[in-house]
Amino acid sequence: MTPSFKIDMSMYKEIRSNVIDKLISYAGAKHGIAFLEGGHQTTRYEAGGNVFVDSQIDTDILFRQDSKFHYLFGVKEPDFFAAIETDTKKAVLFIPQ
Repeated sequence: MTPSFKIDMSMYKEIRSNVIDKLISYAGAKHGIAFLEGGHQTTRYEAGGNVFVDSQIDTDILFRQDSKFHYLFGVKEPDFFAAIETDTKKAVLFIPQ
């Protein structure tokens, strides 16, 4: 069994803070909101060639979170959105239904 390592979620807050500081230095303006979209789960629909058997196959493609979204929020699950307010550095995750 592979050992599992816990990651302190405050690490992501520090990363977001550093990214916001960079954005402010490049943009020259302090006030702003960034909206981010994580990766989406994709389903592939395939129709088989056998007329005697209903061979439609729905396959979920292996999901991998967008690396930038994971870097900023630590989210591994699909279909999340996020917003970051640059004045307060407050981040909000929008959880899918």
